[in-house]
Amino acid sequence: MPITTGLSDAFLRGYVFSKPEYATLEREPYTYAENESNLWFRTICASKGAVWEQNDLETDKISEQCGKGETVGGARGIPSQVRDGLFTFWFQDDESQDSIVAGVPALAG
Repeated sequence: MPITTGLSDAFLRGYVFSKPEYATLEREPYTYAENESNLWFRTICASKGAVWEQNDLETDKISEQCGKGETVGGARGIPSQVRDGLFTFWFQDDESQDSIVAGVPALAG
């Protein structure tokens, strides 16, 4: 039975969730960023003649191809996405001790 990892989905969502308006909580990330991500995935799949989440393997393959394109051809690339993701996690964490634990690796990154 084939399975998908969801890695490409999570990777691409990182581009949306690390946008300044979501990273700084100016806009609610788990509402607006989630909706923006889902719209982006629907658009990506439609451009390939597919329907998002109709076939999990197909959707994962399309997301993986898009992720590779973002990494290789995109201006941001993986290092800046990792940096932005760590900062976003640190900034959004509401417990000060947890923020320090997350902030140290973010600063090191």
